[in-house]
Amino acid sequence: MLGCDDPENCRFTIGDGLVIRKPLPSDFEYEVPEYDYRSADHDILLNYQGSDAILELSYASKVGDKSSPADAQVMIDIRNLINCLRLFKLGSINPFYIEYDQLIKNLLLIGNRVDRTAAAKSLYKYSLGKEDKDRLTDFVKLIRALLPTSEGISEAENKKRNPDRPLYIALERYYDSLSDIEGIDHQISSAVTCLEALYLTGDAELSFRLQLRVAGLLRFARFDDLTTPSDIREDVKTAYGIRSSFAHGSFIEEENLKKSSDLAKKVVDYARRSLLLFLQLKRLIDNNNKYLSDYGLKADIINMIDDSLLDLCAYNKLENLVLTHCQFLE
Repeated sequence: MLGCDDPENCRFTIGDGLVIRKPLPSDFEYEVPEYDYRSADHDILLNYQGSDAILELSYASKVGDKSSPADAQVMIDIRNLINCLRLFKLGSINPFYIEYDQLIKNLLLIGNRVDRTAAAKSLYKYSLGKEDKDRLTDFVKLIRALLPTSEGISEAENKKRNPDRPLYIALERYYDSLSDIEGIDHQISSAVTCLEALYLTGDAELSFRLQLRVAGLLRFARFDDLTTPSDIREDVKTAYGIRSSFAHGSFIEEENLKKSSDLAKKVVDYARRSLLLFLQLKRLIDNNNKYLSDYGLKADIINMIDDSLLDLCAYNKLENLVLTHCQFLE
């Protein structure tokens, strides 16, 4: 994952007590009893030797109570950090092995926990170089604090108006789209469902509205290639058609798989960029700590996008909001 030839020096500190580094041979050294040399843990660690990076996190916190145990909070923090990496660039970040220890004043080990998952194929990968360090540090600091959690959703007094609810749903569908375990059809369907959670309400003409709104907001994103709003609209239109066919039991024909694979990558990236914009615009509240609409963030953004398609002043206002408040557009 890290564009570095020397593993010993290939480590980035991207926050207090937070390090991402290239794996070392010692990370996969594992002792087992002679009579149990083919244990399940041994087999699992052999699979992890293809891991691209290791994330290290250390910090001090109070020991949790029964209602909010410390290990639950730790797992939330780990999950949020992994999700930040999934959003930084288009990457299928899969945590294969999670282990942590709890210490009291760095002296007494009071317990540990290990979570293992089966080694899964990383559909999308990206590299990190020295030029990414500062940007990744700023990214994690900002996005980590904006990510919604299931706990925040379930505890909300009014779930329908909770601005985090559509974001949480959209994030879950985006994470689903990063895997090809169930095929390209499912991948495209998950990405489209992510976009629907952000851009649609219960209106008619859903496909048409989705195309326009996604293109209307992502025209402000910085694409490396010559992607235009018209290109985005056409991609979303095609992806929505595949999603609808998939929902009704149809599948992509063999001769169209390569074309659909390219489309899937584009639409998943549209979902990622949309999430980044919505998360950063989440801070757009007035002096009374309220959103413009009674229905919160999502309605505010949708209304601004729709207005910007018809009125030049509204377009300039939305452009100014995005460029002023959204530090990360790529």
